[in-house]
Amino acid sequence: SIWPVKMEPDTHIWISSKFGVRRSPFNKKRWEKHNGLDISSRYGTPLVATADGTIADIGKDRYLGNFIEIRHSDKFSTLYGHMCRFAKGMKKGTKVKRGDVIGYMGKTGRATGSHVHYEVRVNGNPVNPADYILNRRPSTRGKE
Repeated sequence: SIWPVKMEPDTHIWISSKFGVRRSPFNKKRWEKHNGLDISSRYGTPLVATADGTIADIGKDRYLGNFIEIRHSDKFSTLYGHMCRFAKGMKKGTKVKRGDVIGYMGKTGRATGSHVHYEVRVNGNPVNPADYILNRRPSTRGKE
């Protein structure tokens, strides 16, 4: 798959939180499991489908804010959270192609700044998204 953030020459993106156990960004003393990658950039940066699929769920969640889940096969799905808004025409059942803009980076839900929470799920279980991204990795900045 590709990065969920549209890679434009003038757009600086970085990983603000990795997959796995981390200190809570809200309570620095508590450890918690983080089921995805948090990828940060400027508010409104376009987000893209990382592989062909169908929108399985779209809506608003208390924690993820505005989110989209894309089903790629019986085995694989991806989840994108904290969007400021969805791209035009996005709804449950919409077919998307790899690289299609699906929404825009925001800070809805439980978020400390502009980013996308990106998950890859195999048979419904979150796995490290970094293991599935084929193109070059952006810089890592801030606490992990």
